[in-house]
Amino acid sequence: MPAVDFRGVGLSAGCHHCGIRSRFQHNKIYTYIGEVLVSVNPYKNLDIYGQQHMAQYRGREMFEVPPHVYAVADACQRVLRQQVTLYLDIFFTVIIA
Repeated sequence: MPAVDFRGVGLSAGCHHCGIRSRFQHNKIYTYIGEVLVSVNPYKNLDIYGQQHMAQYRGREMFEVPPHVYAVADACQRVLRQQVTLYLDIFFTVIIA
């Protein structure tokens, strides 16, 4: 596994203590900081994107399951569906950076 320098990621100096490095070393590349999903590039293929993983996140709250992009996507889809039924004439945009 390549060495990762977390100093330049724009997070606080205490980031090392918040568990990102430990999670990365166990192939858990996603971490929540509040409602923000942080991802660290593992520089290898991980088996975390199949239908089985997707089903684990469907219909669940973000903090009920381990951090994953599927949790964010599912939460976003549910909010958009609720909003569309309330505001039929409004267009919505999702920004992923």
